[in-house]
This record gives sequence, C-alpha cells and structure tokens, in this order.
Amino acid sequence: MHQVVVDGLEEFLARTASPELRQQIEGHLKVCATCRAEVSEMQGIAEMLTVLRPQSQWDVAPGFYSRVRNLIEEQTPAPLWAAFLDPAFFRRTAFACLMILALLGGFVISSDTDYGYGVPGPETMIAIEQNTPFQPDNPVPDQEMMLVTLTSYTQ
Repeated sequence: MHQVVVDGLEEFLARTASPELRQQIEGHLKVCATCRAEVSEMQGIAEMLTVLRPQSQWDVAPGFYSRVRNLIEEQTPAPLWAAFLDPAFFRRTAFACLMILALLGGFVISSDTDYGYGVPGPETMIAIEQNTPFQPDNPVPDQEMMLVTLTSYTQ
C-alpha cells in the first residue's frame, strides 16, 4: 500500500477524514488497483465487525458505580485466625485426629504381642540352669540342657 493511503487509512475507513484527505485517497484508489483491492477488503472487514457491535448501549442507573465502590471499600479482609473459628475447620481437624488415632490403634493391635525382654542374656541362662532340679542319677539331661543353652545364645 502506498504512503498516501497508509497515512489516512483509519480516518478514511471511519469516515472521519477531512474532505481534502478523502479526495486525495479516493483519487489514488482510482489509479492504483492494489491499494483499491486492499482498502475494499478492509472496508468489508469493518462492515462485518459493525454487525457484532451492540445496537444500543446499556444505561446504568445514576450512582451505581459509587455504590459499588462503597461496597468494595466497606468490605474488610478477614483476619488469618478467622479460619480457625470456622466450624468446618473443627470438623476436619476432629476427623483427622480420629483417623490418626485409628491408624495408631491398628498399629498397636497388629504389632507383636510378645512382651518379652528380648533374647535372654548369660545371667538369665545361668539362673534358669540353677533353678532346674538336679538329677544325680541322670547327668545326661543336664549336659543336653547346657548344650541347648549354649547353642541358643546369641550376642
């Protein structure tokens, strides 16, 4: 497009161009076919866009914007601790505590119930051996007991 058309294109399409500018552009469009084709395409697009424009503007009641502004200014932000006063927060917290309690209770119930003191140490083994009744007529069970004690001992 030539500079003559580019300089006043917006005013020409909006029909707000001065009469001298309008005559200049129309004179150039009569001579130049490429500029004429481009301007006619732009005029067609502009006409299509005017179809999308609403036919009438909405009228807002007087004082509407000031009332909206006042309502916005009157609203104060909620403090951070206000979330803790919400009943839904308490319900969620209670539910979470109950779930943790159920989880820990399930763990305690399912864990090993053998509350022994672990593997007996050598002192315990000696005490067990001392409390066994002595059988002088049969020393073999005492030897077997000692062998079992020694083999089961782990450090």
